[in-house]
Amino acid sequence: MADERFISIEINEADAIRWLNRQAERQAHYARELLDDIASFSVHDLRIHVPEFSSYTLRHVDREIVRWVPGGAGGGGEWSTVVGVKSGTSQHPLYAEFGTGIYATPSRGFIEPNVKPLMSFYSFLYGRRIRIKRAMGQKAQHYFYRSWLATDAYARYRLMGKIL
Repeated sequence: MADERFISIEINEADAIRWLNRQAERQAHYARELLDDIASFSVHDLRIHVPEFSSYTLRHVDREIVRWVPGGAGGGGEWSTVVGVKSGTSQHPLYAEFGTGIYATPSRGFIEPNVKPLMSFYSFLYGRRIRIKRAMGQKAQHYFYRSWLATDAYARYRLMGKIL
């Protein structure tokens, strides 16, 4: 017992607090950069899966900057960002994601005109204006859901890479 040697390190309180603060800053920086990378991946993946009927939806794919959202009275907080399709003049991104008419979830039946007896639209396939009494709707394309799945997998990969 008398031959045991101990190493003693003395650290004053100010140094310990400074080192803990530096570590907290490093972790916050890493969390912010990780979330920024995941958001960038999500935007790129969403642009890949957006339906190509027109460039309207593609032009509205966007994200917010990564920001700190403080916690409640108990302190804390979290880093946050939002990736998605910005609102604009059209509701088409929602229609393409969830479907319309009989293809909607839940089904809403056939689409029928509200004011006039016929609906009309120009068909590029037939090169003329088409007039109909009712339409079945648009099938859901779930482009946003596919992007969410890819982003979830990428985020898990990035987090596991940092843990291991």
